[in-house]
Amino acid sequence: MTRTFSLFLAALSCILICQPLQASLPEPIPLGWSTQSLKPLQLPDNDLSPLDSVTRLTNTAPPSPQATLNRWSEISVNASISMKTIFSYAITGVLIMLLFSYWVYRLRQEIKARRNSEAELALLYQNMSLGFALHEAIRDSKGQIIDSRYVLINPAFEKILNLTAAECIGKLTSKLSPPSLRQCTRQFAMIERQQQPTHFEIHIHDNQQWFEVDCYQAGNDRFVVLLADISRRKLDELEIKTNEERLRISQYYGGIGTWEFDLKNNRHIWSEITNNGLSFPKTQSPNWAHFLASVCKEDRPMVIEALRKHLKHGVKYDVEYRINVADKKCWMRSVGQAERNAHGKPIRMLGIVQDISERKRAEEKLRLSARVFSDAHEGIVITDADARILDVNAAFTEITGYTHDEVIGKNPSVLKSHRHDADFYQSLWETLLCDGHWKGEIWNKHKDNETYAQLLTISATNDETGKVINYIGLFSDITERKQQQELLEHMAHFDPLTGLPNRSLFSDRFNQAIAHSKRSGGLLAICYLDLDGFKPVNDSFGHGVGDELLIEVARRIKANLRECDTVCRIGGDEFAVLLQDLQSTQQCEDTMKRIHAALANPFTLAMHPIWIGASSGVTLYPLDDVPPYTLLRHADQAMYQAKRAGRNCYRIYLDLIAQGVLIPDSEALTEIE
Repeated sequence: MTRTFSLFLAALSCILICQPLQASLPEPIPLGWSTQSLKPLQLPDNDLSPLDSVTRLTNTAPPSPQATLNRWSEISVNASISMKTIFSYAITGVLIMLLFSYWVYRLRQEIKARRNSEAELALLYQNMSLGFALHEAIRDSKGQIIDSRYVLINPAFEKILNLTAAECIGKLTSKLSPPSLRQCTRQFAMIERQQQPTHFEIHIHDNQQWFEVDCYQAGNDRFVVLLADISRRKLDELEIKTNEERLRISQYYGGIGTWEFDLKNNRHIWSEITNNGLSFPKTQSPNWAHFLASVCKEDRPMVIEALRKHLKHGVKYDVEYRINVADKKCWMRSVGQAERNAHGKPIRMLGIVQDISERKRAEEKLRLSARVFSDAHEGIVITDADARILDVNAAFTEITGYTHDEVIGKNPSVLKSHRHDADFYQSLWETLLCDGHWKGEIWNKHKDNETYAQLLTISATNDETGKVINYIGLFSDITERKQQQELLEHMAHFDPLTGLPNRSLFSDRFNQAIAHSKRSGGLLAICYLDLDGFKPVNDSFGHGVGDELLIEVARRIKANLRECDTVCRIGGDEFAVLLQDLQSTQQCEDTMKRIHAALANPFTLAMHPIWIGASSGVTLYPLDDVPPYTLLRHADQAMYQAKRAGRNCYRIYLDLIAQGVLIPDSEALTEIE
C-alpha cells in the first residue's frame, strides 16, 4: 500500500512539472545548421575607409546576451511568467517535499521495525529453549567435509552441553562435542548434496541423554544445528513402555485380559493378551458376532442371557464359559460393567476376561478326588505326620474287614502280617522319607488273620515349607492277580504246548547269549531245525497226534542239550537251538548229530510207529561275525540247503560259503548293485 501511494505521488509530480514547461517551449529546433537559422555577421562595406569602418563599429551598441542567444537559437523568451505557471511550480515543489517527507518517514519506520525485529530475534536467540549452533565446514583437499568449527552458539546450547561460548567458538567439533554429536558433521555432506534439511535423534548412553537434532545449510560452508534435550520425554516414554510391559506380563502370567464393547457401533476392543495369551480370535475389527463365534455352542445362550440381564436389569455381568482353542476347550470368566449416558441408555461396557482353565481343572480334580475316595475299589487310608489314621474309604473296610471306627486314630501296623522282617519296613520308611513315596507289594493281615497280597502305594504330602503333613496309602488286594500274572508271564514267554521258550523269550536269550559270548570268548551256535514229514502225520492222524509228536520232539531235543543251552519253538514245526560256550565247531556238530539221531528213532503215538526227520542249519558266532538278525538269516539259509541236500541232515553256513554253495552277503550285495 505504501509503495503504491509513493508511486502515485511521483507520477502526479511529474505531470504537474511538465505542464508549464510545455506552454513556454518554442517549436522544436532542427539539429542541423542552416543559412536561415545561423546568419553570418554583417561587416561594413568595402567602400568605406578604415577609419569610417572603425567609427561605425564603435558607434554600434553591443547586443545584449539575450539578443545574442535569440539570434543564434531563434528562441523567443517571454520575460513575464504567469501566475498559473508559478502556482504549478509551487504545487509540484510541495508534492515533492511531501513525497520526500513520506519516504523519510517510511524509511525511519522500516529502520525502527527492523531494529525491533533484530531485538526480538536477539531476545529469542538468547532465551530460546532450543540449542543453536552455527558451524563452518572444514574440507579436505578434495573438497569433502571432514570436520566443522563452531562459529556461534546460544546460551541454550551452552546449557544443554554444559559448555561455554568461550570454550566452543573457533574450536573444532571433533575436539569438543561428545562422540555421539559428531555425527552432525557427517550429516553436513548429505545436507549439501541433497539440499534438504535432516532430522535425527542422538542417544548418549553414559548419562542417559537424548537429543533431537535438526540440521540445515545456511550458506556457503555454513550449517545450522538446532539441538533439543528430549531426555525427560524419552525417560517418560521408557517408563511408560516399562509399565506397559509390566502390565502386559502381569496380564499374561495372570491370564487376565481387558476388553471394551462399544454397544453403539457393535465393536470389540481386546488387549494384546486377550488375543495372544487367551487365544481369542484375531480379526481386523472384532465385534459381538466374532466373540460369540469363539464361545462354545453349548455356552452361547448363557452368555447372551447374562448380557441381557446386565443391560436391562443391572444384574452383575459375571459369566463363566468355554471357548474353542485349537481343538480344545478353555474356560474363561468375563466380568464387566456397562457405562450409560444421561438418559440411562448403555453405550459401552468395560471389563476383564480371565483364563480359569486351571481353576476349573482343580475344581474338577477335587470333585474327582472326592468321587475316587468314596467310589474307588482300592482301599485308601489317610494318616497324619505321626502315622495316625485320619480317614479310610469304603473299599478299605471291604478289603481289610475293619470298620471305619475301628481304625481311626490307630497306626496302620494293625494290618501287619509278620511275613516281612524289620529290614523290609526300615527300607520302606527310608525310601518314603527320602523320595516322598513308596510303591511295592506287601503281605498284610485281614481282620480274620488271613494273609493276602497288597499292591501298596504310600505318598507323603507337604505344606508350603516342605514339612510332611499327611501320608496317603492306596492299596488293592492282588492275591488273585499275582497268580494270574504268573500264569500270563509263563504264557507270554513259553509255548503252551511244549513248554519251551517261545519266539519272544528266544529273542531275549539270543541277545544275552551273544553278550555272554563276547565276554567269555566261546563259540555260540545258532541252529534252525525244521521237521521233515510232520505235515503227513498231522493229516493222517489228526492234530491231536501232531501235538503229541511236537511235545515228544521237544523232549528229545532238550534231552540232548546241556543246561546252558536253549531250545525254543518258534513256529508250527520249527525249532531254534542256542548252543553256548562251545570250544570248537566239532563240538557243535556232535550235538547236532545226537539231536538228529534222537529224532530219527520212531515215535509211538496212537499205538502207531511214526518216523520223521529234521533238516537243520547252523552258523557259529563270532566266526560268522554279523548282527544278530543276520545270524538268524544265515542259519535259515543253511537249513534250506539241508532240505535241498535230501533232508534229515544239517548244514553249517560257513562250510557252505567255503564250498561255494552260498556266497557272502557282501558279494551278493555287489552283484545286486
